[in-house]
Amino acid sequence: MALSYISGTPSPEFDQARQQVRRGLGTYIETGYAMRAEQGELDFHRFDVAISTPVNAANRITFIYQPTLWDARGRGFNSSYFGANLDSEINDNLSTHLQVGADVVANVPVNYDGGASLRYKPSNSTNLRVGFDREPVEESLLSTRGDTNVAGVMFGQLRSNIASLAFGYDNRAHKYDLNLAYTDGLYTGEGLDSNRRYSIEGQIGKELLGQKPYLHIAYGIDYTSFDHDADRTFRPGRVRIHSRPPSLLPASRPISSGERPRRKNCDLGTST
Repeated sequence: MALSYISGTPSPEFDQARQQVRRGLGTYIETGYAMRAEQGELDFHRFDVAISTPVNAANRITFIYQPTLWDARGRGFNSSYFGANLDSEINDNLSTHLQVGADVVANVPVNYDGGASLRYKPSNSTNLRVGFDREPVEESLLSTRGDTNVAGVMFGQLRSNIASLAFGYDNRAHKYDLNLAYTDGLYTGEGLDSNRRYSIEGQIGKELLGQKPYLHIAYGIDYTSFDHDADRTFRPGRVRIHSRPPSLLPASRPISSGERPRRKNCDLGTST
């Protein structure tokens, strides 16, 4: 078995490595809880259960159930998300991810989400990713649940429909890395005009310390714009210090060019 090849002095890192291999070999169940306090704008308590099992040596399927209790300035409502993911490792250099799901809220139309991505590693130092994601925009009662006007017409329930292309290069010999990403797509909703959003991001970093403690410093820029947003941003010179090595930019996640309310988040989870 693969676990027999993982041996060493017991430590948190050693235990984590064995757990990851054990997950890859068999079926596991993962549970979690998350909450958000947004100063009364849109708070939630979210629970989730995921059951993951291998289909064969190259494919794994995961089923997700995620009930959420929402509170928007005293207006409470519930939602239930049902989803399934299929992760495939075609070979050592090529992997794919597929996701479909439905968000069910009482007395409003069912919303369907999903995504697909492909990761290709032409060399040990280079990563390419192309993908598309349709995700909910959970910013307000209107964007999340939607509402009806005096004529009874539903509007709201925003979804981001974003395509992404990302490139990552990691030169381990000289201890520097480069990440570039471009995303483009539409924000859509019931009874609302679509709104195009695109973003260009870049980051270059240098590893200063490779052992404990690990220290990595990076310089990045991004430009993000909405067609119907007066606030266009260009933020050069962001300096970030990481506590662990950076990965390929999360290009599929939308970045808003407007001000977002401050949030407090808490996440708890267990797995077996």
